[in-house]
Amino acid sequence: MITGKVTLDRSLDPSALIAQFADCLREVGAKEICTTGNRIAFVGGMFRFVTNWNVLVPFGSGDLTVDCERGEVCYLLSYRQLVISSAPMFAAGLIALVLIGLPLSSWLFPASPFIYLFGVASSVGVGVLRFRHFLRRAIATAPEAAG
Repeated sequence: MITGKVTLDRSLDPSALIAQFADCLREVGAKEICTTGNRIAFVGGMFRFVTNWNVLVPFGSGDLTVDCERGEVCYLLSYRQLVISSAPMFAAGLIALVLIGLPLSSWLFPASPFIYLFGVASSVGVGVLRFRHFLRRAIATAPEAAG
């Protein structure tokens, strides 16, 4: 799980911000969006009819909590689906390399766990940066608080 915060730079209506996040999540194809008070839970992941450029592809699920008093939006993102689903694909790639003749003594096999970890870590890292940008865009277009 990845956790983080995005700062609110202006006074916003919490219920309007929650509605804004829900709308933005629907636009990127999130499933099972559930709002409760100042919280939104959603399902994303790679097993949806979206392109691999979709902001939610690296994250199987997530949770947003709006805290207007502290001026922040906290997020919790799960990347378990990415780790579990990419392992068999990576293993299949290694098996294919053996079948086409790559010798087992090649440097690739001892290095393969590190290559796999680098691939997952970079996908999650880029995904977090893109998700934070997604949140900032949603906040920037949210309506101001009345008063």
